[in-house]
Amino acid sequence: MEMILRYTDSWGHGLVTRLRYFARLPALAYLSVKAGILDERGSRRSILSVILTQIYYTGWEALPIVGILGLAVGGAVILNASVLSFLGTIDTVARLMIVVVVRELGPLSYIVFPRLLAGIVCCVCLTFYINSVALIGGYGVTLFFHDLSFSAYTSALSDGFASADLFLFLAKGIANGTIIFTVACYEGLHVGSSPHEIPQATTRAVLVSIGLVAVTTLSATMIFYLRQFRLVAGV
Repeated sequence: MEMILRYTDSWGHGLVTRLRYFARLPALAYLSVKAGILDERGSRRSILSVILTQIYYTGWEALPIVGILGLAVGGAVILNASVLSFLGTIDTVARLMIVVVVRELGPLSYIVFPRLLAGIVCCVCLTFYINSVALIGGYGVTLFFHDLSFSAYTSALSDGFASADLFLFLAKGIANGTIIFTVACYEGLHVGSSPHEIPQATTRAVLVSIGLVAVTTLSATMIFYLRQFRLVAGV
């Protein structure tokens, strides 16, 4: 009996700790935005400088590797589909690319807010960049199987896009950017004086971010397709 009580107490303590952790993340995001907008003591020029610096290190320096990944993703989608004999008309190619690529890929005012804002901007821009490169990569691989002009490909993509696709793209980009940089800032602010805490905080930030991004992306995708199903079914 004592063992069961000890196990229950340990499990309950761990659950409360995790709930408290996840409750503090949106609070940190809200307070940083509030402080960045309302805090008149902070220098707007200093905040802008931090935002631009963060965008450079997070976004600009990531463009080469993100571009390579985008080409690989777009080419792999078309190649796998062709192996499975799934490709047919250009409209099928366009819809496949849209579904797979576009839908699925100090004080708080100075320390957190600029990095959070820069992170959201970088996440949205890098997502747009990798989607664009992936679509181009998909077109390149498509040429091995279809005699298709680039104008016809882009026209089919334009016809396949809907306002819901743009909304889902922006929603995922903003949500994922907010999650990643809020978690990173939270873990960074809770690092103590020991240098051994830095890699531990980095590991926690990566693991928590991956988990939350996966849950958020899956939830958004499920909601999107359930809504599309209801519209088609007329429910």
